[in-house]
Amino acid sequence: MGLVLGIDAAWTLTGTSGVALMHCTPSERRVIAVAPSFSDFINLAQDRPTSIDVPSLIHAAEMLGSSQINVVAIDMPMSLLQITGRRVADQEVSRAFGAAGGSTHSPNPSRPGWYGQQLTEGFINAGFPLRTRNNPPKANSPSLIEVFPLVALIRLMNLTKRPPYKVTKTTKYWPNFSLDARIALLLNTWDSIFAALGGKVSQLNLKVPARGAVHSLASLKPLEDMLDAIISAWVGACFLNQAVQSFGDNHAAIWIPT
Repeated sequence: MGLVLGIDAAWTLTGTSGVALMHCTPSERRVIAVAPSFSDFINLAQDRPTSIDVPSLIHAAEMLGSSQINVVAIDMPMSLLQITGRRVADQEVSRAFGAAGGSTHSPNPSRPGWYGQQLTEGFINAGFPLRTRNNPPKANSPSLIEVFPLVALIRLMNLTKRPPYKVTKTTKYWPNFSLDARIALLLNTWDSIFAALGGKVSQLNLKVPARGAVHSLASLKPLEDMLDAIISAWVGACFLNQAVQSFGDNHAAIWIPT
């Protein structure tokens, strides 16, 4: 049995971060809880608001899962060294998946900067070592891993081109379409992603909204954050099963499902 916490982390303090908790057994994976922000996730486990910090996040996850967390999988650049620019991990992933549109964003001293360093160190100090290429996990030991949901989807769906599923990029995907048409096309892509994930996770605890119920793209952004958090948790489940490949060096690694 294993518990995986997946986080689609913003690169800034004011950004939104989706959070998903996945329970894994040899025969089943299911999402126990999913929320569009740290505070919303924490509040699933208790009735009063609390500070948004790593101990509170871990406490909420373990209350909801009735067990200790095995893997924390975060979609955010992390490293044992201070991040000042592109890392070996970014270069390797971009070389492997760039042709499919899976190149990584370039980190810099301010993004994710201090915020990302604090989040990383928070989990390391809580007993989750950052796993790199030369620091593989020991049996049943907690782990902190960096993941990249976009490339995970490319692998999962066996695609030659990245899926057009980002809310803020619909005008780039479909520049000559109306808002309603772009929403419908985006939700069609989400249908395909949910179907692919459904083949790996028995219960997603999240649904694609009905077409007529969506009147703005902004209303879909929290769902996108939760979807990326679920994908991150699924990659963490693959990590538990040693069905992942590492890209990077002994300072930082991005883990991709095989």
